[in-house]
Amino acid sequence: MNNRNDLKEFDLNLIKIFDAVISAGNAKRASQRLKITPAAVTFAMQRLQAIYKEELFIRTYQGLTPTAKAKEIHRIFSHVIASIQSTMDVPVQEKSAHEITVMGGEVSQEYYISQMHGMEAFERFIISHYQGRTYPVEKIKDFLILGDIDLAMSNTSMDDIDIETIKIDKYSKFTAICSKKNPLAELNCLSLYNFYSNAHAVYHTHVFTSNFSDEVDFIHSDFPFSGVRKISYRSDSMRAVVSAVENTSMIAVLPVKLARYYQSKYNAGISLIDLPPELAFKTVPVYASWYRQSTRRGYIKEFVSMIQTLSSFRK
Repeated sequence: MNNRNDLKEFDLNLIKIFDAVISAGNAKRASQRLKITPAAVTFAMQRLQAIYKEELFIRTYQGLTPTAKAKEIHRIFSHVIASIQSTMDVPVQEKSAHEITVMGGEVSQEYYISQMHGMEAFERFIISHYQGRTYPVEKIKDFLILGDIDLAMSNTSMDDIDIETIKIDKYSKFTAICSKKNPLAELNCLSLYNFYSNAHAVYHTHVFTSNFSDEVDFIHSDFPFSGVRKISYRSDSMRAVVSAVENTSMIAVLPVKLARYYQSKYNAGISLIDLPPELAFKTVPVYASWYRQSTRRGYIKEFVSMIQTLSSFRK
């Protein structure tokens, strides 16, 4: 911009769009925040770039990376935005720093968060938990960056420069469960024949995936009996899977500590049986993810640390 007269031609909406792009990291997220199309955001950035001689953004696989010049301009624009906001009488309703919105599945709610209720420090937080059953990972990332949620709990590590992810737990030991009335309950260990000839109930959700139920790896491939499991029931509710096993002849494969937890909490009439030694199961991690620039980042990390501490005592 060469002189003050150029300001007459400058579209002040570009300031708001530029700020959204810098904060969100790409045109798609900025468009969601501003409720306009990604194409409109891209066109606005092209117009802004035409005003300045130096490059403002470098496109990488992680999104739009602002250059030093862009960061300098953004600092100035931020002061302008703050000055405008200070003139408004209507207060902005914001969440308090210790109010945390969590997206997860039934397992995150029942096995992790509900077990924190007895901890004195837990009462310092205001927790809202929502099911994220049908959302893909990219959508959950957008929720975090746009501030719709503060914390996501899942079996997926979110590979994004704007998202901080840590492992809070892992499922490495697995068991079969069956009804106490099932003749299999008398066994100490299932055979391969038992495993494949009986119908299975499977826990499946987009958030806490069915890895520990569906991904079965053979150590060897020359066993006399092998095949594909007969899945008779799928549910995104762990309680529903346990109930189905309790009241039918079906069996299910679950992490040992989840099976013990649901058996104890709901006094479920199920038995735990060792799985065939010929089968190997992948370790399933549990991750917590949040937006690095969240204003509640300190409280989120404290809350996650509490979950980690609780998880470390469960075997």
